Amino acid sequence: MNTGYYTSIKKKVLLCFIALPVFHVYARTPLISTDSLMQLFNEQVSIFPQEKAYIHTDKPYYMAGEPVWFRVHLAEARTHQPALASRYVYVELINPLDSCVTRVKIRQNENVFNGEISLPEDLPEGNYFLRAYTHFMQNTGTDYLELKNIYVGSPQSTQLTIQPVFEFESDKKIQGTFQFLDPENQQAITPEEVKVQGIDGNQTILKNVIAGTAKYHFDSPAKKEKRVLLLETLYNGYLYRKYLQVPDSNRNFAISFFPEGGDLLEDVPGMVAFKAMYPNGLPADITGEIQDESGRQMVEFQTTHEGMGIFRMHPAKGKKYYAVCKSESGKLLKAELPVAKATGYALKVQGTKEQLIVQLQATPGNPQTDTLYIVAHTRGIVQFTGKWNWDSSALSIPKANMTPGVLQVLLLDANLQPLSERLVFIEDNSSVSEAQVAYHTDKEAYKSRELIQHTVILKDQEGNPLKGNFSVAVTDDHYVCPDSTGNLQTTLLLTSDLRGYIHNPAFYFKKNKLASYALDLLMMTQGWRRYDVTKVIKKEFQKPLFFLEAAPEISGQVKSVLLNKPVQNMEVTIMDLNGDYFNSVQTDAEGHFYFHTYEFPDSTRFLVNSVLKKGLKQVELSLKNNDFPGITGIPSATDRIDSQFFLHYLKRADEKYLNENGMRMIYLDEVRVQAIRKPAKKSVYYSQPDKTLTEEQIEKLGSSDLKTLLLHAGAFMSGDGIILRPGYGTPMLIVNDIPSDINEIEQISASDVAQIDLLKNAANTAIFNYMKSTTGSAANGVIAVYTKRGKINYAPKPYHIKMVAPLGYQKPAEFYAPRYDTPQTRNNPTPDLRTTIHWQASVQSNESGEAVFSYYSADGASSYSVIIEGITDTGKIIQQTGRINVD
Repeated sequence: MNTGYYTSIKKKVLLCFIALPVFHVYARTPLISTDSLMQLFNEQVSIFPQEKAYIHTDKPYYMAGEPVWFRVHLAEARTHQPALASRYVYVELINPLDSCVTRVKIRQNENVFNGEISLPEDLPEGNYFLRAYTHFMQNTGTDYLELKNIYVGSPQSTQLTIQPVFEFESDKKIQGTFQFLDPENQQAITPEEVKVQGIDGNQTILKNVIAGTAKYHFDSPAKKEKRVLLLETLYNGYLYRKYLQVPDSNRNFAISFFPEGGDLLEDVPGMVAFKAMYPNGLPADITGEIQDESGRQMVEFQTTHEGMGIFRMHPAKGKKYYAVCKSESGKLLKAELPVAKATGYALKVQGTKEQLIVQLQATPGNPQTDTLYIVAHTRGIVQFTGKWNWDSSALSIPKANMTPGVLQVLLLDANLQPLSERLVFIEDNSSVSEAQVAYHTDKEAYKSRELIQHTVILKDQEGNPLKGNFSVAVTDDHYVCPDSTGNLQTTLLLTSDLRGYIHNPAFYFKKNKLASYALDLLMMTQGWRRYDVTKVIKKEFQKPLFFLEAAPEISGQVKSVLLNKPVQNMEVTIMDLNGDYFNSVQTDAEGHFYFHTYEFPDSTRFLVNSVLKKGLKQVELSLKNNDFPGITGIPSATDRIDSQFFLHYLKRADEKYLNENGMRMIYLDEVRVQAIRKPAKKSVYYSQPDKTLTEEQIEKLGSSDLKTLLLHAGAFMSGDGIILRPGYGTPMLIVNDIPSDINEIEQISASDVAQIDLLKNAANTAIFNYMKSTTGSAANGVIAVYTKRGKINYAPKPYHIKMVAPLGYQKPAEFYAPRYDTPQTRNNPTPDLRTTIHWQASVQSNESGEAVFSYYSADGASSYSVIIEGITDTGKIIQQTGRINVD
């Protein structure tokens, strides 16, 4: 664990906390003072600082084969200032089946994390997620890792579109009807072949495709959350694959109840929020009624937004209550409500524009003399502490100077045990959390291939300049509709502080009554659990299990093979196969070893070797796997794109791809060739030899002399011996991956040889330097001979040597933007078909708060959307959109 990084972030976090005004309404000093609570939060954050991540992409959807350009904005969870302690950010592309398609490791470069994911050309069409996190963020669990939904289309969608219909024959049987249409005229077309990979993973060929329609009957597993089919069609020689979401055949849904304040109380009227969800994580629209034990109706209810709703009820003493619910598809569900408590308290919080009104509900028998405390904080920034005054019916807390975001209001007893909780969202009506962004271009309108210059000026509320860094994406409105479902503001202020995935968070920031009402429902049905506040108050501080990643680490353990016990003080060496790095360490008492290596790019290979000592003939070296979080709880995404508009985009993107690459790789269906296959021999120590003589080539030569075969492979004669390069000595001889001497080589008949590899470069020969040989040296090269099966047995590879290629950092790529600054480039006949006109991951403002960026427009008349997102050095959100006209 890197304690130096903890120390640095501790100092930084403690210096950056904002001391907000707190409003006390009591004459007596409470047991918990604002200052003392703030100090406790500071101490908790210094022990366990937390991070938030937000992914800004150049656009919300892509064609397979395109790059996804992104920047991860990493912020400290409490202050929203740029988080710089973690050295790396991981970004994953996750498919609809919850599998990681690709993972990249992004290195911090001038305090910025940016990169790109190249989408494979054969990627099936469907909804995907990008997930971003640091190694340290795993301490808070997968609920708080950043997720961004993107849609990936196939170029074959321009020739074929699929309309699926699912009918439920029974609770377990489903019929899928797939209609294949021409995207232009919507006429039926018939593919040459249709295959379906079912929910169970098995593949079925649909043989009866009649009039462009195919049917597929299948069972629906009861406990399968991800109900996804992979449909494959072959049409006009092109393979088209698409993921299809299958509804739950049982139409099952679950409902959860959330009484305001946490508990229902006997003989006390209260509000109960609820949330109805399908197994795939999507919201369910339901209606229902609350019944008592005798079946008498008490109250009716229905969902209001995204499966959420609320009702009021007055629980009677000793009674049970049930909700009888009905989904939009007609499925019925009966669920028991939480049992009302005979004694207890519950917070009731209502908000006006200027203040929060906090009321305390109590069961009739509760004495109104108990010592109770109210604590309210936003991300650990204390907004209020005080002792409850029984002489008042309510507590009024001004909102004017509150930190925007999720406010947690807690009721504690005299022993600081939590009794009730209520979340409230504090809106940023005064733009406290946002930078004031002044944005303009140098002209009102532009022509094709003309330079467009932007100026952005950042200021605070008082007009003082702000230093900050932001990313910018400019897209063509004819082909790209910018994502309106979420942004940096919704992430930092809302979704990053709540458990679970929230669909369309931008809706809750709209300035209307329905959005405000739904936002309060969200506060009642989602939990805030970054820190356990009551434990903080008791100084029971939470500690992280995952360390702040400051440098790459390769680690493992050495054990004796016979006794299976750790080997202490064993020398372990490491070197990369490029010859740029070498190090050695000793194992500890448990046989563990740790290498903190240099920062290496991806695809770097390392050789790790436990150096054998006298008396210890065989040890086993094992390497620790990378700590990547599991892919669980990823919700099912719904299509939010207009199919015709997206088809327009795909045509443009495909034309651009063909102009730049000349042709597209065609993925055909599997072709089987009936022939005897003679696969090349693969070594456990290298992947690509310098020269190879294959079995087919050996058979054609027809030589019975092994030395002659070696000469044909590219070796040289030197006296009575064989060398690989003039001026060098005798190479090492390897038979079936085991070092051998010249006598063993001479006994091998040419007819028994399956393959000969010659190794010359250091990357291939490095590992053999650690092997003992009576003939030759790996420094002079390696001759590797492989015999036919059954002639000479293959020996197992040494246990004490391992080859490893850990995930390295992504080498930075640069977004290509053409320059039309000469008559030749402006008159170039090659069409400019960009859909992303400009992507710039990092734009820095100067001391005056000013930042400038520029690019050239593409061909054709259109308008461009400009999306700017970033964070200032003081933690204010940079958020701005713009529009540019190109004539």
